[in-house]
Amino acid sequence: MAKPLDARIASALSQDARAATVSDLIDELAAQIDATKADHDRLDAVSKSATASEDEAEAAADEVTKLARRIVRLEAKREQLKSRHADLLASDRRKAATDRHTAAKARRDELAADLRREVPGLLDKLVEFLARIEASEAECQGLGNPGYGLEMLESAEALARGCASHWRNGFGSPIMRLTQMRIPEFDASTGARNLWPVPHNPMASMQQAEATERQRRHLEQERRLAETKTYRITPPDTPGFQVFVETQTGKKRVTSSSLIVRMTPTQVAAARTAGLAVGIAPDGQIIGMPQSGNF
Repeated sequence: MAKPLDARIASALSQDARAATVSDLIDELAAQIDATKADHDRLDAVSKSATASEDEAEAAADEVTKLARRIVRLEAKREQLKSRHADLLASDRRKAATDRHTAAKARRDELAADLRREVPGLLDKLVEFLARIEASEAECQGLGNPGYGLEMLESAEALARGCASHWRNGFGSPIMRLTQMRIPEFDASTGARNLWPVPHNPMASMQQAEATERQRRHLEQERRLAETKTYRITPPDTPGFQVFVETQTGKKRVTSSSLIVRMTPTQVAAARTAGLAVGIAPDGQIIGMPQSGNF
């Protein structure tokens, strides 16, 4: 047994309703509205007929009022269902779009992972082959005409690809060589650099070497500064003793008096080898000044 109309409308407005069910209910309401309007028009004519009895006319008029109110209510319910149907369609479209997006993202992420895992090695292998092609061609061309009935050696690439050594097809159009391609570095975060062709710029190479050397010297200086400490160097109690030692402020002459200086571990070792006692200077002692008062 079919549920009453109001119960089915309430179900159509619920959370779990489906767009197709609501659409069917809208069509049913439209049919009821058309039928009710037909009854309304028929009874309205009876209520106004000169041939109808007064009782018939009054009864028809009362029914027309009821039917008019029913038409208004049915149309209001239909509009409510239309709004619900539109919401359900939008929800279905949103879910379909979300599902497509989720699936596309999963395939995209899988591809990105495959690219990161496999392509760098493939590009490196391809660059290795291109470098071998160039080296082989340089070797073969260096032979010139070998004479002695020996064949001229054509390019390994031409031989492998089955094309003429002049790199033109049967119609005279040029054939692009593998060694003419440009292969980008896979990691693009460092900028738009190429794996192939291998960049060859003597000036740039020299500038890079100079920059590298400056950086090395800077790091070495920072390392030495980090290792430098203040020491007190003391000569042995030997008459006429004299030695020169390297310090961070230059070469110092040490005779009979101790001296406060800044030194690296290497300089400390050299001073000790020269017969000096070297220890960390107490706080407050002045760098570069003899400690005995004998200048």
